[in-house]
Amino acid sequence: MEQRGYDLNVGRPLHGYVVLHLLPVGLLMSWMLTFDQTLATEVLALGSLAILWTAFGWIGMFEGRAWAFGSEVARHLTGAAALIFLGTSSLGLPGLVLGLGLTAASLAWLVHQRSAIRTR
Repeated sequence: MEQRGYDLNVGRPLHGYVVLHLLPVGLLMSWMLTFDQTLATEVLALGSLAILWTAFGWIGMFEGRAWAFGSEVARHLTGAAALIFLGTSSLGLPGLVLGLGLTAASLAWLVHQRSAIRTR
């Protein structure tokens, strides 16, 4: 792993991973900011936790931390559990299938590109 100043030169696959995940994180953040006056405090707290967990995972991957891969896998599994919970009440079958499919594809990509997450 090449080092540039204080920054690690992480693998290119991580850049694509983060860019693809910016869309759902950005949508969640926009939704929360748009409806913050009408959403329950619990929803805002859980959404904020999801955004922070995602950001910390990205930081860990770019910094080459050993915990980053496990944190991302746990985030994917927690997201899938949340989708299943929401799917039974409000998402409907198409939304549930789409969400779980995208989560599974993302998790498969993460596992396949695990070598790009170099630890120090």
